[in-house]
Amino acid sequence: MINVSNNFKTLSCAATRDIDFRILLNNNALMFIQAREITDIEIEQTGSEGGVGIGNAVSSRLTFSMNSTFEWGEDFFFTPQVRFLGTTDSEWLSLGVYEGKNTPHKRSTLTITAYDALYDTDVPCTWEGRGTSISALTFPASMQQMLNYVCSVMRITNAFTCENFIVNEKPEDYTCREILRFIAASHAGNCIIDNTGKFNIKRFENTNTEILKANMIDMDINSKSPFKVNGVAFHRGGDIIFIDGDEQEYSEERPGVIHCDNPLVTIQIAEYVWNKIGGMTYHNCMIEKQGFGYFQCGDMYSVIPLNSDNDKPLNIVITSLKYNFNASAGFKETLISEALSERQSANRNSKPSVSTPFNWNEGSGTGDGGGSGYSAFGFPNISMITDEVYNNIPNKSMIVIYNPASTINNPNTNNPFNGLFAITTSYYKNILIKFNKGAFVGEFSGLFWGGVLLPNGRIILIPLSGANVGIYNPATDTFTNGAAHGRGVNAFRGGVLLPDGRVIFVPLSSVIGIYNPATDTYTNGPTQDRGFDAFTGGVLLPDRRVIFVPYGSTNVGIYNSVTNTYTNGAAHGRGTTAFSEGVLLPDGRVIFVPNGSPNVGIYDPINNTYTNGPTHGRGAGAFWGGVLLPDGRVIFVPYGSTNIGIYDPINNTYTNGPTHGRGVSAFMGGVLLPDGRVVFVPYRSNNVGIYNPATNTYTNGGPHESGSAFSGGVLLSDGRIIFFPYGKLNIGILEVLK
Repeated sequence: MINVSNNFKTLSCAATRDIDFRILLNNNALMFIQAREITDIEIEQTGSEGGVGIGNAVSSRLTFSMNSTFEWGEDFFFTPQVRFLGTTDSEWLSLGVYEGKNTPHKRSTLTITAYDALYDTDVPCTWEGRGTSISALTFPASMQQMLNYVCSVMRITNAFTCENFIVNEKPEDYTCREILRFIAASHAGNCIIDNTGKFNIKRFENTNTEILKANMIDMDINSKSPFKVNGVAFHRGGDIIFIDGDEQEYSEERPGVIHCDNPLVTIQIAEYVWNKIGGMTYHNCMIEKQGFGYFQCGDMYSVIPLNSDNDKPLNIVITSLKYNFNASAGFKETLISEALSERQSANRNSKPSVSTPFNWNEGSGTGDGGGSGYSAFGFPNISMITDEVYNNIPNKSMIVIYNPASTINNPNTNNPFNGLFAITTSYYKNILIKFNKGAFVGEFSGLFWGGVLLPNGRIILIPLSGANVGIYNPATDTFTNGAAHGRGVNAFRGGVLLPDGRVIFVPLSSVIGIYNPATDTYTNGPTQDRGFDAFTGGVLLPDRRVIFVPYGSTNVGIYNSVTNTYTNGAAHGRGTTAFSEGVLLPDGRVIFVPNGSPNVGIYDPINNTYTNGPTHGRGAGAFWGGVLLPDGRVIFVPYGSTNIGIYDPINNTYTNGPTHGRGVSAFMGGVLLPDGRVVFVPYRSNNVGIYNPATNTYTNGGPHESGSAFSGGVLLSDGRIIFFPYGKLNIGILEVLK
């Protein structure tokens, strides 16, 4: 809870309140936007999706609309502030510091979107320093040194003091955001940018404060009994460090276990975390109330249920919150205390696929030349495929190929897999795949988001932060830079191939992109007025219109490729981060895959109408991407959800598919195989995912290097699947061997 004066608390709780708002520009108290110029403000702080969790990046987003004739420039920082007026006015309370990602110009009305400093931290962390101002960090190093280094590189002021934890080996191939998350998880908390713009780690904190009925507008309690943290399972690659209060064995099925990916974890850290959060209880509920402004994700409060005779207070933990201000409705805040299910108090990092913990550095088999069991690579029943092993495999179509070096050594005509490693347990049956690195695409992650397969077999990579269009030739495994687009960073997210061969780039910023592969030329299309982060992915209609799937936009986007015009379609009312990608049905409707939306989205482009489909109950950040099956069902690719999603548009029903066990932000996009199975493209999952709709079963496919990996994929005519790089610097190539 943010520290404010007693006068601030008294005035904020009053039945009748006189509220004053302003937004500072570049943190200058003499330069600000006054309340009378602001039509509405929304601040959304997203924390532990699906329940209490640790090691999350609790990022905040500011959106506001205003009447202005101000001449705006580049890179403004916005600090919204609130105070309450009375006999003695309260102090101004800052509600965060946000950097504008769109560049508004002079006009009568504006809608501006801005993000806190965590937004820009998804960049590689190399530990090599920066020029003469930041020295390289050598290991062993303390966590404090690591935190100070990352904050210095990202130009963020650090306000957190770490425990005396030492990290012996340099963590490599991670982003700055991931390092911050690992450090936060080691301290039983989550990353935040506090209300003054400084980095901090927010632990779950009992405020010893009760939220009064008089200040509540609405309340929805979703659990009769409290949820309890019964244990913490740290995932370190294939290893699991589990700790609880009664020394029980780890089990996937045990309720109330918080799961967290953390390669820095030690027994000392695990014990520290358990002492901070072990046994914590809370209820699942949503509260809409008068806006105070000083609540934070991670705060613990007590509350007496609204419209109930039960005066026994319930404990809640704020896992996400939203502030809203406008002239007519005043200042409101929505607090969410969320648990995904009564079996699992936190499932944002969900249960692993291998239920028995094993040592990352030891194995029951040889692991380097035959044998059985599992090896030091951390996979069950893994062995090198020597000639002896190959000859003794009874069914050679029931193995998973893992190639750690991406090369085959000493090829043998009788054993095509010589030098590779295989996983041969029944858990992985009916798969024969190989994952390899493809061409190098650039020195930095985040250059591209999504891709489009051309009729000539080449793939166009859609520029996100890259200055150029990307062109990949799978036949020769070569990458070249195409035309420059001049739209800066965070330009586009997803693309659509037109019948005339051009590619439409879906706008993340204000301008629609048009690329002609035949002439390698880029052209700016029309602008859209839905602000930054508006759309994610597009769907081509038979009439050559392109439907932009609303992510941050309040409306569906419609681009007419014949007339080169943009119009806003129907409003959806599902808030920000609503949908991620869309699927065109045979009847012409477009299904929007729910991300932040609690409902499946259904859009009818003929009538320009939006309809809420069924709820999915998988929490915020649930799915990313969808795949249409031959039987008409749509498979939702699990991102934050622990389950695969199955939507039946004929009966308009949603069903949970099997769990996948690959943790938070697991997959991003899917590819339908000719045999009817669906390949899930790994984002943070260490494995490719494979779903069989015929048997409703999930299987882990081949492993790849960890990290924020890929943002979609496409099936080639030769059976290979190309993964579009996001966090990775190379193309991903998945061979589905026959």
